[in-house]
Amino acid sequence: MGNYKFTDGVKPAERKVHPVWRGIGCVLMILNPIMAYAGMILLLQLNRQNGWFRIPYDLYVEGKDPLLLVKGLVFLVLLFLLFSVYALFSFLVQRIAGPSRFGLYDVPPVIYKGKRYKR
Repeated sequence: MGNYKFTDGVKPAERKVHPVWRGIGCVLMILNPIMAYAGMILLLQLNRQNGWFRIPYDLYVEGKDPLLLVKGLVFLVLLFLLFSVYALFSFLVQRIAGPSRFGLYDVPPVIYKGKRYKR
């Protein structure tokens, strides 16, 4: 039976996440919902003062807080936007300062355009 492992004594480097980045991620997971909640409260107060958009009556619910559904929707939208901005920022930083695309065993890409086809 064939062996599909390539061993020449060199092991590929394991990718480990630095503990500082784990701590930053934990803090952001706690801080993002707090910022989204504060932003939701601020947006709804400013909307009440300035009248930017009307809230449809279908989104009002009966109970102690009639804007509960609206608050939940605005909170989720802001939370999604915050996580998206942080993800975009981390992807850009990883692209600029991260390791190369090709690993130890990758072959560099071939730049070959081929012959021009004539009929």
